Amino acid sequence: MTVQTHELRPAAPRPRSRLALAATAAVVALTLGIGGVLGAFLINGRGAGLGSLASFAPADAAMYAEVDLALPGAQRASLTAFLDHWSAVDPDAVLGDGFADVVDGLILDSTRAAPPFTYTDDLAPWLSGQFAMIMRTWPATPTDPMAVVVPEAAVIVGSRDDAAAGAFAERLRNLAVDDGAGTFESSEHAGVTIWSLSVTTATVANAEFAYAVTDGALVLATGADEVRRALDTRAGTATLATSAEVGPLVAALPAERVGLSVMDMRASLDATLAGLSDLAPELAGRLEGYLTGVPDHVVGSISFEPDRAVMTSVTEVREGPFAPRPLSAAMAERIPSDALFYAAIPGLGTSVGAGIDLFLAGLASNELGGPMALDWVSGFESTTGVAVEDLFSWAEDAAVYVGYDGRPSGGLVALTNDASAARNQIDALVGALVREAGSDLSVETETVGGAAVTRLVGGQGMPPVEIVVGDHSVSLSVGEGIALGKLDVAASLGLVDRFAEGIGSVGGDARSPAVWVDLAGILDAVADSMPEQSTMMMMVLGNFEPFDFIAGATHQEGGLSISRTDIAVR
Repeated sequence: MTVQTHELRPAAPRPRSRLALAATAAVVALTLGIGGVLGAFLINGRGAGLGSLASFAPADAAMYAEVDLALPGAQRASLTAFLDHWSAVDPDAVLGDGFADVVDGLILDSTRAAPPFTYTDDLAPWLSGQFAMIMRTWPATPTDPMAVVVPEAAVIVGSRDDAAAGAFAERLRNLAVDDGAGTFESSEHAGVTIWSLSVTTATVANAEFAYAVTDGALVLATGADEVRRALDTRAGTATLATSAEVGPLVAALPAERVGLSVMDMRASLDATLAGLSDLAPELAGRLEGYLTGVPDHVVGSISFEPDRAVMTSVTEVREGPFAPRPLSAAMAERIPSDALFYAAIPGLGTSVGAGIDLFLAGLASNELGGPMALDWVSGFESTTGVAVEDLFSWAEDAAVYVGYDGRPSGGLVALTNDASAARNQIDALVGALVREAGSDLSVETETVGGAAVTRLVGGQGMPPVEIVVGDHSVSLSVGEGIALGKLDVAASLGLVDRFAEGIGSVGGDARSPAVWVDLAGILDAVADSMPEQSTMMMMVLGNFEPFDFIAGATHQEGGLSISRTDIAVR
């Protein structure tokens, strides 16, 4: 089978070098890394299904990921325009003819001798640009912490010239044998030759590597059995590519994309709970109760627009304590306009309470430090009359923010329908802090406009903390943060055009669970705090200069929860 690829090369390429490739790789890694940490979030023009390599994955695969480096549709032009925002980056070193030159140079450097193969002659002629990884099941958690569990997994490399792919694989196999790796054994399955090699190390016994070249693909797997399963799956009908459960989720992703992933959340959680049931049975029991509303699957993708990288994720909507929902109020209107970071969190009290409950269950399973920590918790609850998991039960929707105006500041604003409980539980928490800190922490209280105000003032450079409990909300500010009643709504983040446009561009609105990171503002703040003589640091910061902001939001659509996060450049 032959898979055709296409190339769009810049008319005037920049000078090629391994340094240029390193700079390009750093930008791409940084962009993808930020997106990976924050999560992923709707873009117009949806409907493409999984790639052809998904036919090797069973419908119930624990995890599947694919990358299309052929850059379909407008993705090549968009990624070129995105990378072009960095003067030190050479898009041609990754997307054009320069890539082969640079990779061949890296191969030569790594071998320090005549290279056994080159990208130009031995890889480029048959690689299609499509790659996929399949994990058929989640590995069980070993009871021996030193044991290494080899997953049931396979990597699929798309081929547009199977004869060339087979010749390359044979060359590597012979090189491995010459280097003393062992002897490969061959077997036949469904007309395909499978080559396998047993491997034994100090930590892994009887592990196996196997591969086969089949129609349009090179299959690499953790054993000949996995290769056979991949081949049989492709020959059957129950594949991930035809899954009725996953299909609607994938259809909600951008039609043009560079990468995609599918995760069976239920299988992952079942494997986690199975491992915990022996190591920490109480924690496993508590965790299972909280996970009843977790969706069965989550799919995600990464794609590019000329001025941004886009991460999108889609899940089924399930009923449960952590099911996504809109905010009950426009929380950004309660946050200062110059906030560099903002995150809106629906149901803060429920999330924090669950986290504390799970933490306590984990302590109960910890024979070393657990008893001492639980004794402290018991003493706290006895003194204050408040269960630690209920400390924030009064909190409903909330938002946190961080700012900088010569020095860091930040805070939290949370809505509440039980101001009395908020006052009691905050007083209990403050009292515990004072008992622990002693004379190093002083407390000032007053009532302003019917709101209870508590100020914590400490020494040794501790920034001041102010807590204000009103009738329907609670605010906590650190440093020069804005406490309740001191913020002019007209000067709030919610009314800043750049913020509203950024959140709107990812499908959000004033009441969407959202994240905002002002990358340009953070860069300015860091630069302002650097000594003028920090030339090297300023050069490093220059690599971040094109970044503008990160915006992410989640909304529901047709029984699906769709999230999008953009990393935008200016």
